[in-house]
Amino acid sequence: MTETVDHLAKPETEPPVKRPKRAGTILGRLAQAVREQNWFAVALELVIVVLGVVIGFQITAWGQERDLRERETAQRAALRADFVETRRRLEATVVGLEPVVGGQRQLLRIMNGVAPRPADGDSMALLINRTFEFQRVEPVLGAYEAMVNAGDLRLISDPDLRAEMALFVDDIAGGFEDEDQALAIRVRLIERLSESNNILAFVRPEWRDFIGAPESATPPDIDALLLDTKFQSYVVAVSFVEASVLGLYRRLIERLDRILIHLGAAHDVGHDAEQVE
Repeated sequence: MTETVDHLAKPETEPPVKRPKRAGTILGRLAQAVREQNWFAVALELVIVVLGVVIGFQITAWGQERDLRERETAQRAALRADFVETRRRLEATVVGLEPVVGGQRQLLRIMNGVAPRPADGDSMALLINRTFEFQRVEPVLGAYEAMVNAGDLRLISDPDLRAEMALFVDDIAGGFEDEDQALAIRVRLIERLSESNNILAFVRPEWRDFIGAPESATPPDIDALLLDTKFQSYVVAVSFVEASVLGLYRRLIERLDRILIHLGAAHDVGHDAEQVE
């Protein structure tokens, strides 16, 4: 008889070999290695865990550091713009104040008989008018004040820069007090001068309006004015005050130059100085 072969029958195969199930998580693999007393694997898993934590912390620190540096760069740019503008204002005021102080000192020397009196009456009148000139500057401190109010001054990593800015602001505050006092002295002196019609004839219109004094009907008499003891006292006081303010502004410019160098704006410092000159 002929045997029938079933071609559809599946060939006999060996059963699959069961492999030990491997834990999917680090803690699972670590526990399995401990059960198997595979200390090398235990040490390796621990190293992997520690390295992962350290790298994670380092990446976070790098991100925070980059954020702080970006914020510092933005703050430095804002500070730089404000301080450059403040320096420009100070320099322009100094340029305008120098001839005022110089004229007041020359008038004092003439009144004391140390220097000859100009033959030109207009030149003498100009020297007298110098005593009634008044120039002040308003600094730009918006960026610095905003940083202080927000507690962001710590973003500036340069301690010398922080110290210089603090000293500058202190000098500005002290300078404002001196200026307020100088203005009060000037107002009181001009009010006293307004009692003399001859002196009132030389007072600038804006000062007459400020103190509410009428326009003098007496024509200016330079000879009488130079002999007036009230005017002499006024010139002495005003020349001292204006010289002090001029010295303050010069010191503030020097301090601003140091600040701008720390901010990396040395080019702007020289550029502004050239424009003023």
